Amino acid sequence: MDAILDKLLIKPKKRALYSEALTHPSANKQVNYERLEFLGDAVIELITTQYLYKKFPDYPEGKMTKLRARVVSRPSLATFARELGIPDAMTFSSGERSNRGMEKDTNLCNAFEAIMGAIYLDLGYEIASEAFLLCAKRTLDAGYQELTESDNPKGKLQEILQAIKPVAPSYELISSKGPDHEKTFVVKVSWLEKFLGEGCGGSKKLAESAAALNALELQNWN
Repeated sequence: MDAILDKLLIKPKKRALYSEALTHPSANKQVNYERLEFLGDAVIELITTQYLYKKFPDYPEGKMTKLRARVVSRPSLATFARELGIPDAMTFSSGERSNRGMEKDTNLCNAFEAIMGAIYLDLGYEIASEAFLLCAKRTLDAGYQELTESDNPKGKLQEILQAIKPVAPSYELISSKGPDHEKTFVVKVSWLEKFLGEGCGGSKKLAESAAALNALELQNWN
């Protein structure tokens, strides 16, 4: 358990909550992860929704919903659990352990949600948000990259502009802020010295795509 909390940069106040979060119902029918899992599921959904809303202000609802679904899916949460070492820390009955319960996505997903619920109860929403994003940011950015590449807003913007005049748009980094694990880049796109749009993301490439998407929405080149 200590190794998991260290990876999450957590200093617990109520250690019993984390023991409960790592206890499978087969090991203890009264005190196990089920209630904390129920809470953690809601906490994770709110954290992810808030992150997407703030991080990608130019994203429509449909794309944010797709990204959220990817992050809060059972396979994703089970992957986060494995990366934290949760399988080795969980308590199972001998029967469930012999059935390889520590390898089942359902059990790992539930335990991960319970850990997030425990952090929320123990240390509050902001700490829970920081801990979850330590695990999920790479998946969020990868999902964003896939969605933007499928639409290719930079390619679309360049095609439109060069049909008017054969000059490529330029992208300029305006700022980058935040800790290394959650850095936000802000980029603006211009064309013929005219501001077209602005966007932000977890990398310069993501921010450029968001800026191009914003330019396509604003259509300031006319």
